Amino acid sequence: MMLAKHHKHRHYRSMQEIEDDNLPIRNYSFRVQRLSQSVDLTEWMTPVENQETMGTCCANTFAGICEYQIKRTMDLPSTQHYIDVSRLFMHYNARKRFQRTGRMSDTGVDQRDMALSLRKYGVCDETYWPYKARLVNVKPSLFAYKQAQKYTVVLLRVPVSIEAIETCLHYQIPVPLDMILDEDTERNIKSNKNYLNMHQLNDHFIDAKKLHTVLIVGYNHPERYFIIRNSWGADWASNGYFYLPYDFLWDRRRVNYDDCLWTVMAMIPRPKEKLPSIRQLVLPSNKRRYSSKSYR
Repeated sequence: MMLAKHHKHRHYRSMQEIEDDNLPIRNYSFRVQRLSQSVDLTEWMTPVENQETMGTCCANTFAGICEYQIKRTMDLPSTQHYIDVSRLFMHYNARKRFQRTGRMSDTGVDQRDMALSLRKYGVCDETYWPYKARLVNVKPSLFAYKQAQKYTVVLLRVPVSIEAIETCLHYQIPVPLDMILDEDTERNIKSNKNYLNMHQLNDHFIDAKKLHTVLIVGYNHPERYFIIRNSWGADWASNGYFYLPYDFLWDRRRVNYDDCLWTVMAMIPRPKEKLPSIRQLVLPSNKRRYSSKSYR
């Protein structure tokens, strides 16, 4: 299998990014509750799509989150309704935050740029801006922007930690992760029944250009692994999913620690005045125990 482009774009801080430091951010805590031993949100996820040769891993990931939130709001399990938001609409708007040369190029984007562009521009249906390679660097239509402006997102910044991710998933919120998913890592997953075996990874050569955004959609606390949704189609690994051990999260060579994780708590009608504030997840200081109940 040929790997799609999925490297991240690295850029210096612009005035836009400096202004972002003054965004309305407030601390947010979930009510104290015993976390479940395991969570699996896959039944609420839309079919895994293939990013193909475009650098849209982050757009694919956030499209999955938005589609999931729509389905949860409408109480529609995966088999009952087809929801498909435009990945290229999201991909274009996220790149607008740092590409200002007048000519767009197909580079990867960070979670921060994707999340803040969703907050500003919203999302539109796939039919208004379809996933076609010839459109990857083309500005979406005015009609697509008009349709997307009906809604915005409530963003949550999440610390890069096992407890923070488990907490979000317990409260039914999937979380993106930036990880190295190079050829060696892919072979590892496929040769171990879709479970990444860290002991078999080649630590002498890590392809830093293969930083790839995936979506954490579940966990198993006793077995210490996450359920990961990829963007290479449903015929890859286990119907497009694989399993990642908790310990992988601590490897700073393979996980992006440059920023918090950014996710979408909810999709809401766009307010007439100001956009919703951004939440920063704060965990309780006391140690949390786990219940025997599993959430789906």
